[in-house]
Amino acid sequence: MKRSFYQSKFESLVRYGIILGGVENDSVSIFKLQKRVIRTMCGVGKSTSCRQLFKDCKILSHRYVYLKCYVSLKSINRQYKKMSKYMITIQEQI
Repeated sequence: MKRSFYQSKFESLVRYGIILGGVENDSVSIFKLQKRVIRTMCGVGKSTSCRQLFKDCKILSHRYVYLKCYVSLKSINRQYKKMSKYMITIQEQI
C-alpha cells in the first residue's frame, strides 16, 4: 500500500520533472526530499539511513528513476526513427 501511494504521489512527479527538465542542480534536493518521504512512510527518524528502506520498500532512488526514464526515452526515440523510415519508404512507393 505504501509503495503504490509513493509511486502515484511522488515518483510520478519526479518522472514528469525528469522528462521535462532533465537532471539539473535540483537533483540533490529531490533526493533529500525523496529520503524524507520514505522516512515518513516507514515511520523512522531523521537519522535513520535510507539505504535499507529503499530496498525494503522496493523503491528506486532518484538516480535510478532518471536512468530508467533515460533508457525508456532512448527506446521510444529509436522506435520512432524506425517507424519514420518505414513511413517514408511507404510514401515513396505510392
